[in-house]
Amino acid sequence: MKHVFVIAFLVLSVLSVVTAMLRPDPQSEHPVLYWVTNPQETRHRQARAFVDWIDRTHGLQVDFRIDSDNDDLRKKIIQGVSGVAGDLIDFRSGDHIHFAHAVGMIEDVTESARAKGFPADKTYEAAIPEFVFEGRQYGFPAGSFIHMYWINEAVFEQYDLPLPRERMTLEEFEELGRKFVERANPPGARQERFFLFGSGTFIANALRRGLGGDVFNETLTAATLDSEESVESMEIIHRWTHDYGIMPSAADMASFAAEQQGDAHVAIPLFARGQFALLLWGRSAVTYFRPLGLDTGLSVMEPPNVGFPNTSMGVRMVTIYKKTPNRELAEYFLQYLMSEDYNRIIAEEGEDMPPDPAHARTDAFLHPPDHPNEWGAHDTFARAAEEIAIGEPFSPFVLPGTVHRIWSRAFSEIMSDRRSIHEALGIATDRINAEIASAIAHPDNEHLLERYNRALEDQQRIDDLLARGEPVPLSLIRNPYYQRYYLYTGQAYDDGAES
Repeated sequence: MKHVFVIAFLVLSVLSVVTAMLRPDPQSEHPVLYWVTNPQETRHRQARAFVDWIDRTHGLQVDFRIDSDNDDLRKKIIQGVSGVAGDLIDFRSGDHIHFAHAVGMIEDVTESARAKGFPADKTYEAAIPEFVFEGRQYGFPAGSFIHMYWINEAVFEQYDLPLPRERMTLEEFEELGRKFVERANPPGARQERFFLFGSGTFIANALRRGLGGDVFNETLTAATLDSEESVESMEIIHRWTHDYGIMPSAADMASFAAEQQGDAHVAIPLFARGQFALLLWGRSAVTYFRPLGLDTGLSVMEPPNVGFPNTSMGVRMVTIYKKTPNRELAEYFLQYLMSEDYNRIIAEEGEDMPPDPAHARTDAFLHPPDHPNEWGAHDTFARAAEEIAIGEPFSPFVLPGTVHRIWSRAFSEIMSDRRSIHEALGIATDRINAEIASAIAHPDNEHLLERYNRALEDQQRIDDLLARGEPVPLSLIRNPYYQRYYLYTGQAYDDGAES
């Protein structure tokens, strides 16, 4: 069986490269620039706006083409390392960006970003860890997404329940959720209405961080998924699912998916018709709500507050292919992402957060004229992006995709009762730390070992200071979560040095 998978991968690799190489040679009087991105209709509006913008601002004409056929991570990586990728390449998660960086296929744009006005600090602080590695910038966000709880206000009115507040304690949230489940489901019948749907791992991450823990320690040198905070967050999720019925189980979702005939976004129509009262999603949920004609009142709340208000932020990143023959034109596209032209489109279309935070305070963003039912939602996203959003921790000593796979497996084992919470989290922690040990021990990673040893020394200093009850200099901390959390709790101070 192993040989079958290897052969299949090789065949896919060859076909992917051949497909890219056989792409018709464009007959155009202007330079041709390819953007590898998803096929959403708004991409074409953004592309047309770029052509107009670069002509108006730089006097340049470009034949700008969208390549959606290769918008698949495997194709991007295979073509990237084979030398035949598009000029601009989208990545919609930090772990994909880090992987592309690890294989050396995306361009360092640090200097040109400063010169052309799209440096990392021009966008949301929480997004920076997604595309800045070791102080170097690789690309710029086309949009950032924040995980928040959408509220279908009509459902609460239907069951005579108060609307959730923007910020609620865990106890308040659970009480409201249990009341909803009781009122919305007839006694003795199969439960078909749930208080909340969303990715369980994202929900657990926000709870863990609210309690004071994270996937990694302060210096990103070791996994800490077996911490007390992780255990407690999983106890909450397990209770919501198996004891209170606040969240659907995997079996419930499989049943819903079958009823929806395999709709990839099965949760959207279920939320629209009131089977979920709350939906964990980014602002881009409106791009699905609007075509459905969902015109009931919509508002948004933060994840339940268990001590430290927080949520996570990710990005849809545009990177420049390292072997592009059109480097300068590609840089102009990243500059365009900070323009009013582009940010206005993002605000109007409802897709993600605009790269320039200033555009999240415009009337076009906050009060879309054709969708007054959304007016209570967008300002909450704008505040969250600035006040409580935190980027994901990416350890330089282990691939993020590996961490995600191990953590997701542990979550699944816990929720299906195949392992206890303590056992599953303990195994996951050991596996991640074994991956770190393997990486730093590799003979080709001597530079990584040196970096790891320096970070270990800083970790020891942090541990000693915390044990004595003394604040930690912020420059010692590499995990963006602990930088924010320790400042919030008074356990750190900004010493002005770079971490």
